[in-house]
Amino acid sequence: MKIILKSSSPKFILRRLVLGDSQRWLAMHEDAESRRNFNSVPESLIEAKKEIKEKLDMMKKKKGVFFAIDSNDKFIGFVGVHSLDGESLDRKKAVGIIGVGLQKEFRGKGIARRATKLFVDYVFKKYKLGKISGRCRGFNKASVKLMEKCDFVFESRHKKEAQKNGKFYDNLYYVKAR
Repeated sequence: MKIILKSSSPKFILRRLVLGDSQRWLAMHEDAESRRNFNSVPESLIEAKKEIKEKLDMMKKKKGVFFAIDSNDKFIGFVGVHSLDGESLDRKKAVGIIGVGLQKEFRGKGIARRATKLFVDYVFKKYKLGKISGRCRGFNKASVKLMEKCDFVFESRHKKEAQKNGKFYDNLYYVKAR
């Protein structure tokens, strides 16, 4: 397992996502806050493995990059970006969509912020992306704060764009240009 990026404070590494992360991937999505914020939530280990396989396939095709956030040799979350249009990230001025998730017990410690900054710097150096866009629910104060602390700029609010469990929610869009 190759280490890609390290952070000394707070201490963690970013490494390639692997199928062996499936159990912890499932656990990360099990708390109520995660269920409310993620578009899709795996309900079983089989579904978690399927999600990770899809992400690994996207990486092979250069349509996405997904890293595990690892602390003490344990998956504690992820940060990733995928192509907005389903094409390769390695095209001039391509647009990537970022996603971040963290185990409940590791939230509020600056890990998501530090991991996102490291990851965004890496992705802009590695790929020809013109910009990275972030989307979060209007009620998700932690994600809004994360976008702002990582120097993403608020772009727009799409009223009642997302529907989950019969309720409509606003989506907020943030952007960071190269």
